[in-house]
Amino acid sequence: MRFEELKEQTIESAKFYIEKIKENPAFIQAQEKYEELSPNVQKVIKYGAAFFFIYFVFSFPISWNNQANENLAKYQKNRGLIEDLLNIQSEIKNAPNVRTQVDGSQLQVQANDLIEKSGLAKEQVTSTSVVTSAQRKFTFIPEEINYVGVQVVLSKLNLTQVLDIGTKLQNVNDAKLIELSMAANKDDNHYYDVTYLVASFTGSSNNE
Repeated sequence: MRFEELKEQTIESAKFYIEKIKENPAFIQAQEKYEELSPNVQKVIKYGAAFFFIYFVFSFPISWNNQANENLAKYQKNRGLIEDLLNIQSEIKNAPNVRTQVDGSQLQVQANDLIEKSGLAKEQVTSTSVVTSAQRKFTFIPEEINYVGVQVVLSKLNLTQVLDIGTKLQNVNDAKLIELSMAANKDDNHYYDVTYLVASFTGSSNNE
């Protein structure tokens, strides 16, 4: 809504309530008493009434404008977090670097330790499990490349936690984040249920 439209609506509403007030018996009685006052006192009352009327008329648009500014600040902050998440996800499309493969249980222990230090509540940690290339294939990983990884399923994360944990998991023993999926939590859509998959890679025996 444009400011001009808002101003017109406010003025029309003010006129309506003023007419209603003028019809009120209490107002009529107060007006009679007002007319009995001295001119100086009447002037003070007029200025005071004018001040409160102006404050009333403009306080609502000002409060709405302040709320809009707060919402804009929140949007800009969340947009920055989302851009960081997209940067992380874009790395999934890159071909993984061939490394010396580590033991899956070792990756899982390191991931569990990282999650414990992140300060999440126990009920937010749904599961962690070892996944290998024999169990699950990805089209963007060449056939000659094998991997072993750990899948981490967490619930009720805010955007900051999603980004922070994803970045830290990617640094676990030089593992690479190869999958990140997130959905709004069914109980509170301000939070997200997130699944990460980080993995370490090695070439097949035919290429080593």
